[in-house]
Amino acid sequence: KYSARREIYDSCKNVASFVKKIDPNLKYSEIVDKADEIYNKNIKEFEFNDDGPVNLFEIMESVVEEMGNNPQEECGLMGPYERINEIYGSLLLAGNISVVVARSGIGKTKLCMDYTTKTSAKYKIPVLHFDNGEMSEEELIFRQCSAMTGVPIYLLQSGKWRTSSYGEWSSEEVVRRVRSAWSKIKGMEFYYENVAGMSADEMCSYLKRFYYSKVGRGNPMIFSFDYIKTDFSTLGKIDGWQQVASMVHKFKQTIHRDLCFDGKPCVSMITSVQANRAGIT
Repeated sequence: KYSARREIYDSCKNVASFVKKIDPNLKYSEIVDKADEIYNKNIKEFEFNDDGPVNLFEIMESVVEEMGNNPQEECGLMGPYERINEIYGSLLLAGNISVVVARSGIGKTKLCMDYTTKTSAKYKIPVLHFDNGEMSEEELIFRQCSAMTGVPIYLLQSGKWRTSSYGEWSSEEVVRRVRSAWSKIKGMEFYYENVAGMSADEMCSYLKRFYYSKVGRGNPMIFSFDYIKTDFSTLGKIDGWQQVASMVHKFKQTIHRDLCFDGKPCVSMITSVQANRAGIT
């Protein structure tokens, strides 16, 4: 505990020294990124105490036997779809990225939103959702409410859910179903941020700051990103798939290394990519 206090104290002094001598021309995002880096560098090194490469076969017996001594019901955050769990296991393993690839309009966003929301409710874990500028927070609210209640989006968006029937449901039943969601969402955390125009580095920096301030070091979180796409302004200079690979790599570094405590990652990520002529190639 004394060592941890010393590391935190020294890190804060280093940040203070950096801020005092800062170049006034430095961008706001660069100031925050550098302060984050300085503060977390010593603490991360203190936690890791990395002694270099590990011989996996040397520790295999002890790791496997230890798991046998303490069997777990689940490995990772198991989602709401039994068939996917049987085939793939968890799509939300801490430190990993699951990427859903499909054509436009197939339902990538709907799948990811439903998967993360239900998994978040099951484990009581917060979700941070980045949107690439294609959906407003209001649109996402109506989508979430529709998914939870079965009431169609158009009734929610128009405000007619209090006076309209739907199929075999009377208007009273529609109202009951909508209002049944209020008790379900109490205590749930689904944070939305529009990241349109941000670079991958800026998004990773925001992700780290959000995690430290809202979730807390060492606590689990689900990160949902809708969706990875090409920056068309750079096409011709950088291949579209190279851009996708670069962005995935930066996110992977962030959740697998930067947001890793006691040697274990804490954040799992799910995202999507459009596989069609208009989207990527």
